[in-house]
Amino acid sequence: MAQHVDDLPEELMAHIFLTSPSAAPDHCTYPHSTFHVLPRARSTCPSAYLPSSPTLSCVLPSTSSPPISARLRSLRVDLALRFGADSVLSEILTYLGTYSTPSLECLELRADTPLGQAGHKAPRLVMRSSTRLSSLMLNSVPLNWELSLFGGLTSLTLTFERTDGAPTFDELRQIVGMSPLLASLSLEDAGLGVQDAAGAVEPIEMRSLRSLSVCLKQGPKYARAIFLAFTIPSLEQLKLSDASRETWEALLEMACAWKDAHRFPVLRTLSLHETPILFTTDFARAMPAIDTLIVGCSEPAELREFIVQEVLPGACVQDTKVWPRLQNVQTEDGPYDTDLISGLHDMVGNRDRPTSSCMSN
Repeated sequence: MAQHVDDLPEELMAHIFLTSPSAAPDHCTYPHSTFHVLPRARSTCPSAYLPSSPTLSCVLPSTSSPPISARLRSLRVDLALRFGADSVLSEILTYLGTYSTPSLECLELRADTPLGQAGHKAPRLVMRSSTRLSSLMLNSVPLNWELSLFGGLTSLTLTFERTDGAPTFDELRQIVGMSPLLASLSLEDAGLGVQDAAGAVEPIEMRSLRSLSVCLKQGPKYARAIFLAFTIPSLEQLKLSDASRETWEALLEMACAWKDAHRFPVLRTLSLHETPILFTTDFARAMPAIDTLIVGCSEPAELREFIVQEVLPGACVQDTKVWPRLQNVQTEDGPYDTDLISGLHDMVGNRDRPTSSCMSN
């Protein structure tokens, strides 16, 4: 008689797991009961642990990693572990690098608290050339970028609570080099590591980037490093968030010294979240194609003054100053002055209507 489940015959083991609720094909979230399945059971009946859904989202409350289907398109792993999260992360990344996952398009790795250390001690992500991975999201999960290998990324989201776990500017340059088609970049919370931002930062050219989101809570030095290093001629959407008054003024001061008047020539959408809304003409002229402004700030009065004085035309339409294409002023969801923003939206939307004095001429 078998004394342990691992001693059961393969036929009986397959029957047990194939008829279990966790084997139901409609489960999109990986069942909790399969996290503790023995390796032999997984190999005996792999179909019980490979959901037919193209999306797999799992929370790991143990030190066992879930089996991963070769037909998955999206994988989200929440490493909600008190102990052993680093080893589980290494196991998952090793699996992805060892076994073919040709259909995987989106990979998201999250941790409640920052894991391990960055640099050589962090695990590496190696995707085979056959993979379709185009979107990578890391939340407090550091990688060894020097030994990581992937290509074809079009979207990258990096969210780190601490700068010591985030990629450095040099590592971002390496990431961009591996992903020449990168179109969307989001740097949240701590953003990039600042250990190499104290001095001059070598340029990071991102020719294909269309959307950039940057959290500026690190302060003026970080803001200067970002806008001095990044070269993004095709940028269409820019979101700036969590900037102090000091950081914002440093950014406006930089705009005065920008050699190219149209630094962001095709930028159409500017989003501001919890930042001051003080603009200068130099800042506005650096992005002449703006047509949409999204505001998520508590005090938009300065924005109204700028639009009235620098954006709206005078007596004739030909007197338009900056942002001639601005047609939409919107507000984010939240405790913001929606009435004022709606008024600004109406003002810029109606500015092309000729005034009576202009028509008389």
